[in-house]
Amino acid sequence: MQLPSVSIIIVGYNSKPHFDSCFSSISRIGYSKTKYEVILADNNSKDGSVEYVKEKFKWVRILPLKENYGVAIAVNRAAKIAKGKYIVILNPDTEVEKKWLVELVKVMESDRTIGACGSKLLYYDERDKINTIGGFWSVLGFSGSLGEGDNKIKHTKMKEVFFPTGSSLMVRKDLFLSVGGYDDDYFMYVEEPDLSWRLWNMGYRIVSVPSSIAYHKVGASVKRGDGGFRSMVYYHTTKNRLATIVKNATFLNVAWMLPTSILAHIFQSLVFLARGRLDASWAVLKGILWIAPNFGKLVEKRSRLVHNGNTSKLMIGVADSIKIFFWKFKKHF
Repeated sequence: MQLPSVSIIIVGYNSKPHFDSCFSSISRIGYSKTKYEVILADNNSKDGSVEYVKEKFKWVRILPLKENYGVAIAVNRAAKIAKGKYIVILNPDTEVEKKWLVELVKVMESDRTIGACGSKLLYYDERDKINTIGGFWSVLGFSGSLGEGDNKIKHTKMKEVFFPTGSSLMVRKDLFLSVGGYDDDYFMYVEEPDLSWRLWNMGYRIVSVPSSIAYHKVGASVKRGDGGFRSMVYYHTTKNRLATIVKNATFLNVAWMLPTSILAHIFQSLVFLARGRLDASWAVLKGILWIAPNFGKLVEKRSRLVHNGNTSKLMIGVADSIKIFFWKFKKHF
């Protein structure tokens, strides 16, 4: 197989502690060095990230941004200058195996109907355990990981998924740019379900590629952040989930999925409140309240998209959704 060109995009914000393991592992992949580039889109880090990469990893292209724009805008700007046929969106808190990239490329080259694909992510500190093989979307309006906690020997066959994890995601560059890339209003989280929903609605498929393996330091930035940062995560996750429904679901699905999702998030807010986590409770509520004044903007975005219900077969049903919903609360709250 003649190797196509690939652009690996990494968004950094004070991510210097992760660069040694991430960039060193990329330098060892079994892919011609003339056929891939690495772009660091740096969100105005204050930890010396740019200077460190310039000094130690001179082969990395650096796109310095003047402020912290979040993930979506940083990825979109890097995609516009990318030279590859494909782009890979890779978290800085990952380490990749030697065949990580070539396995993704083989799948994309084999079938033009595949718009995007993702790796099997294993936990960085527990390498016999799966972090995720991709993501699901529930009919109740929330998303989550597939394969989480399973032994690494499971999930060995390629399969369709609602979305690939943004920690290691490959997409056709021309397709990514033609659909508008990530939504600029998504500062963090839910970018991949939103993008994938658009691709499914356009007739493309999304698959998980278990032979492409990366290791993920799950939640490294969240763990490093203070309570205010964690509250910001809840805010953006809530508003982006609701926005994704408004933009991408069929009218019928919006009519019942949006109120159902709002109720689920209100329940989440009440649980936080009952446990004395006032900042988190307010963050979720604020995410819900964001929808009303921005509804017109979401409808305008929706008007430019295709809606055909292609994703319905991939959504987790009501019974399983309820089980997962309460499992999440038991685990995280």
